[in-house]
Amino acid sequence: MLRDCMPASAGPEDPLRTTNVMLYELGSLTRCLVRSRHRIARGEAKESIRALTATARIDLADLYTQVRLLAEQMNWDMIGLENDGTERFKERMAEIRKGEI
Repeated sequence: MLRDCMPASAGPEDPLRTTNVMLYELGSLTRCLVRSRHRIARGEAKESIRALTATARIDLADLYTQVRLLAEQMNWDMIGLENDGTERFKERMAEIRKGEI
């Protein structure tokens, strides 16, 4: 596990600990999306699906928080990262529209 790779002295400012939290948040987000899909397929109540969607949104916000925290810990320019991410997003969307994915 990732936890086993961290020194006992790793504090809250440790980038490896931050990436560990990122993995937790990503897992939680994935769990919500999978459960939502199953509930939709079973025709469950919309309120139940909305609750999972709200939780998934919070998980995504928490994941983004960890990304920003990691950028700060690594002394990376967050604006530059956001610009790079925007460019990669545009490239990905172009591939999807062309049916390359």
